[in-house]
Amino acid sequence: MDRLKQAMRWLDRMVEWLGAYLMLVMVVIVFWQVFSRYVFHHTPAWSEEMVLTVMQWFGFISIAAGFRQQMHLRITFIVDRFPKWMQRGIDKAIDLLVVLYGCVLTVEGYRFTLLTWSSRLPVTGLPNGLQYLVIPAAGALTVLYGLVHLLSREGKVR
Repeated sequence: MDRLKQAMRWLDRMVEWLGAYLMLVMVVIVFWQVFSRYVFHHTPAWSEEMVLTVMQWFGFISIAAGFRQQMHLRITFIVDRFPKWMQRGIDKAIDLLVVLYGCVLTVEGYRFTLLTWSSRLPVTGLPNGLQYLVIPAAGALTVLYGLVHLLSREGKVR
């Protein structure tokens, strides 16, 4: 169990570092884009395409991190009125829905990545599927995080 906890902590740090790195890359690219436009009167053609790709990656990684930290929007004013045993059941159902959502992201994201991999982004020439490769990765993380929450509610993992 300790190895599992260590592995999850390591994975959490990696996901957070990846998110921070992607944010930094976005800021640097946008800064360079604006600086080039106003100082050199020339906008790099690649900058918009790359910042959009990085933004997609950041968004999907943030979705998975949000599920891990249970930071997504939740309206509880009705559920709070239920008995505790029912609240726990609803929480388990939510965790199962998160796992299901992650499965859909993983499978459909994988299919979409394969479908778009052969086409190329117009400016950089990178595979178009590179933009969407993050979807199955974020889906797999979401499944993992949902299972961890579900097992922690059962008292099997903390």
